[in-house]
Amino acid sequence: MVRMRGLEPPRLSSDTLPYQLAELLLLKILEHLPGYKKPDLQKWSKSMDAILRLDKRPPDEVKQVIIFAQGDSFWQANILSVDKLRKHYDRLNSRRLQARASPPARGAAGQGMNGEEDDEYNGFFQ
Repeated sequence: MVRMRGLEPPRLSSDTLPYQLAELLLLKILEHLPGYKKPDLQKWSKSMDAILRLDKRPPDEVKQVIIFAQGDSFWQANILSVDKLRKHYDRLNSRRLQARASPPARGAAGQGMNGEEDDEYNGFFQ
């Protein structure tokens, strides 16, 4: 592909939402992988713009998916770019929503927090 002079796609400034979300992903990656090679944030911003504009993802949801992915030991090793985030977005968001809806962690297997055996109908007739 030949690019004509002056027809470069516009650069996204650091105050745009796609740039800020791309930067958030980078910062979260650097928290657990400090030696991560800094990417081209312009490319990441353009991919993030596609997530927002073309895929019609709400910005706050994208932010929450980034935070979830980078807080999960499995996903943080697999989501190391905006393109990977976009590719696995639905799966990540589904897991995020499941984690949010699941009940709090319980004690030992088969026991509630007070040591009683789990019974899904416990308290049903009270």
